[in-house]
Amino acid sequence: MKMSLLALVLSLPLTALAQAPAAKPAPAAPAAAPAATPTPAETQATAVKALEKQAMAEKADIIAKNMGLNAEQAATFWPVYQKYQDGFSALFAQQLELISKYAASYEKLDDAGAVALMNGQLDRDTKVAAYRTTWFPEFQKVLPGKLATKFMQIDRRLSLLTQLAIASQVPVVQ
Repeated sequence: MKMSLLALVLSLPLTALAQAPAAKPAPAAPAAAPAATPTPAETQATAVKALEKQAMAEKADIIAKNMGLNAEQAATFWPVYQKYQDGFSALFAQQLELISKYAASYEKLDDAGAVALMNGQLDRDTKVAAYRTTWFPEFQKVLPGKLATKFMQIDRRLSLLTQLAIASQVPVVQ
């Protein structure tokens, strides 16, 4: 598998998200009220959603290119995959919230904050493993065992790449 834009997109510094300039509103029609300028939090949320959407599209493309599904398999696989992927949005949001809290308190992080950070990371890892464990039988219902396993391997590898890209942007506790 080649490294793709997924790894590149997710390797962007997370601080860039926090510092993204506010989008300029489009000029309003003369009779319309002026558009409100988004808050920094809204701008960040929009940037995160855009990155997540792009990353998910890249991930699906990589999976499609590596699975070698026939038309019948693809017709049953992709709807299950979409439901599976939708569940990862909440886990991704949890991770970003944890990183945001860490970034906000990095300079003054105490022992309790460091332990809370690690517990949050371990909790997310546990949830991801449990999520995959729950979904693997669902993929076995629509794909032969080897193909279901191949999908989970590809998905896990892409996830590890993503996690490495994110982790490389987050400083170790000092």
